[in-house]
Amino acid sequence: MSIKSLLLIFISVLLSASGQCFLKMGAVRQSPIINIRLCPSFILALLNPYVMIGLVLYLLSALFWIKALGLVDLSLAYPFIAVGIIITMVFSAFFLGEKITAMRIAGTLVIALGLVLVARS
Repeated sequence: MSIKSLLLIFISVLLSASGQCFLKMGAVRQSPIINIRLCPSFILALLNPYVMIGLVLYLLSALFWIKALGLVDLSLAYPFIAVGIIITMVFSAFFLGEKITAMRIAGTLVIALGLVLVARS
């Protein structure tokens, strides 16, 4: 796998993990500028700035992913999605204040080991 392919995959996964954090922030915060009584809840969610940013990050992630898939086999690229689990866990601890338990860290290390095995195949 080339450096370019790895970079595209990593950027895609990083954007996706970032999008998850923004979606989470949007899920727990309501936008004060929108009249809740006039908007159904799904529209209210879509109009939340955090949700909007999260969706844009997902779109950008998809664009990088599509480019990466043009360069490598899906069966090789897809396991790298597991990197997103690791990044999301780290982001959730630092940016959302979530607690990371020893069991979560152990599970994430198992995922990382699997990723290394697939990458070496």
